Amino acid sequence: MPRFESVEREAIIAWWAEQFGIPEEAFDDMVFFRKGANAVWMVVDGLTEGVRYDTVGITIMRSSSIGPDGWRPTGTALQALAEHITHNRVSLDREHAVRFIAGEEVSLTDEHEDEGRRYVLVCYKGRALGCGLASSTRLIPQVSKDRRIRDIVLP
Repeated sequence: MPRFESVEREAIIAWWAEQFGIPEEAFDDMVFFRKGANAVWMVVDGLTEGVRYDTVGITIMRSSSIGPDGWRPTGTALQALAEHITHNRVSLDREHAVRFIAGEEVSLTDEHEDEGRRYVLVCYKGRALGCGLASSTRLIPQVSKDRRIRDIVLP
């Protein structure tokens, strides 16, 4: 069985609260593990008791040289936690959403505040698309190549 190491729960919850405004209560039933040097996983408490596993839960963050505090969120985590995210959200129109899903950089308009370089949840019509790296003028998709979709038709 792979080695999962406990991580400091309070530090993980504080990071998500600071970056995305997620309240502590959203993580009430969750436990966090580190597997390897660069990934933190989240799983429902008690789910792994008495079970052999190779992986468990979802990867919620990875180490990053450009992220705040050396971390970046995963797109999967942002999608799973989307209903709790209150800031660092960017909503795109249809044209820009199609480009984002295809992995193309998107220009941001003046309506997006200049909060410096930061990770954001990217949405289209209220639906979470994934993770982007935003500045005041551009949005760089953090969508893995295997999840990019070209020739998509959105309503």
